[in-house]
Amino acid sequence: MELLFSVISIVAYFFGYPTVAGVVGIVATILFILLYSKLEKSYTAFVPWLVISVLLNVLFINYKPNFVLSIGIVSSMSIWLTSVLVWIFHSITNK
Repeated sequence: MELLFSVISIVAYFFGYPTVAGVVGIVATILFILLYSKLEKSYTAFVPWLVISVLLNVLFINYKPNFVLSIGIVSSMSIWLTSVLVWIFHSITNK
């Protein structure tokens, strides 16, 4: 579910709706945190997500349109990117 919200947020941002993207991104972030905090080793999901979020926020978004919405936008991008990286890593290691 958080992946769906993150994709909606990314699409909204690239089509020029940063406010919608930020709000949907915040919802995706809350869902991501609620879902992955129940894991036994939750740091394996949170650490890559946090690193990618900080890098994207500093290098790409630069707090546009404001700080709170940029956190939502960047979090949704990093949720998607982290999920793709974990999927690739999982498919490589389980062959």
